[in-house]
Amino acid sequence: MVTYNRRRALGHTLERVLAGDSPVRDCEITVLDNCSTDGTRELLASVAAGHPNLTAVNRRRNIGGNANIVRAFESASRKYIWVLCDDDDFDWSQWPKVEEALASDAYDLVFTVSRIARLADSPDIGYLAFLAGFVPGCIYRTEHITGDVLQNMYAMIHTWYPHCVLSLHIMCNLKGGVFFRPDCDVVIRKLETEDGSREMTQEENDKTLLRGISESLLHPDMRRMFWHVGFVKVAQIVNDEAERAKVIERARFNEDWAGDFGRYCEYVANYNREHFGGSVKNVFDFMLNLPKSKRLVFLMAVLRPWLPLFVELRDGRVELVLFWKAKIRVWDRRWFGGKAKGR
Repeated sequence: MVTYNRRRALGHTLERVLAGDSPVRDCEITVLDNCSTDGTRELLASVAAGHPNLTAVNRRRNIGGNANIVRAFESASRKYIWVLCDDDDFDWSQWPKVEEALASDAYDLVFTVSRIARLADSPDIGYLAFLAGFVPGCIYRTEHITGDVLQNMYAMIHTWYPHCVLSLHIMCNLKGGVFFRPDCDVVIRKLETEDGSREMTQEENDKTLLRGISESLLHPDMRRMFWHVGFVKVAQIVNDEAERAKVIERARFNEDWAGDFGRYCEYVANYNREHFGGSVKNVFDFMLNLPKSKRLVFLMAVLRPWLPLFVELRDGRVELVLFWKAKIRVWDRRWFGGKAKGR
């Protein structure tokens, strides 16, 4: 479990994990405290005194949220590892199927979530990549945490998704990798402020992994990074170009995941403009890591506010609309072998 300055939330999470009805209460539990200053260390000492299977590792310095997550994976010593956050809840009624999957010794990756914020009747690789983007969303077979994988995870710390290096490696690069997904969520994702009084805003959530570092000393690449840009960078770890395209096109870390890709590009472009001043580095990072056939779609979304004409992005098409009437189609997914929606 990873934590930093969330004493109240951590206390609740530990209560749930160590409760009498918790199926994991007797497991080996290690809490990596990222140099908290709010009494977290004292809380952990108190809890550990009554639970000999719990070990607290108190860091001397704050190494950053993502680095702490990677350290958790690096420290894995058992057959499977499950990295938990300090602010989530659990529905243990769904655990028996997960435990059965683990006991079978047949799986490289066992999901502990099935939907989080959205549900797919027939989940594809992009949807599964979205689920695995949630840190506690998977239990991993540790033999796949190799030196090569760890080096890539450390290299991707600034993207906010270093753990996806491992999940994508298992799901996409390992030939014959096997994974299990339950019918319902075991982990219940929570986005509350530390005092539990309200749900975090999007802007507050965006800064979650940057807590504890001085704003004036924050590297510009860390300051401008956000979920969507980070994920498409990490997705380059997928070796097969076609499968990589599926992951990028379908993961979409927003609610409009089932809609047209053009609308998703508009969302990312608008978010970058509103929250990061239209960062040119973000524009290029996102665009150049997209499949080639999607780059023009995103570029149009970025330029739309400044174009002397209207751009329509719908149903796999990009059309320029002149004088609100005449349309010129400049891109169509069918030109690349795709199909229009509903056909």
